[in-house]
Amino acid sequence: MVVVGSEDGVGAEAQWFAGQQPPDAGADDLRDRTTAALDDASAAVAEVRIAVQRSDRDATRTALTGLHAASAAVEALAEELG
Repeated sequence: MVVVGSEDGVGAEAQWFAGQQPPDAGADDLRDRTTAALDDASAAVAEVRIAVQRSDRDATRTALTGLHAASAAVEALAEELG
């Protein structure tokens, strides 16, 4: 299922990034913000998976709205960082 694969991918990326050592104290804020954005995206994909597997259309719509917001936050962070 595409949602499960997406959840695995986002989760793996979030774990990889969280395991990286910031080069200096100045990078701690960036690491924290990026980790939070990736964790939010991972949680949002999980919510979509759960709703889809339950065949709950209303919950799926709600979860997709959350996923859209999480995705927008990751994109905004990427744009900010250039």
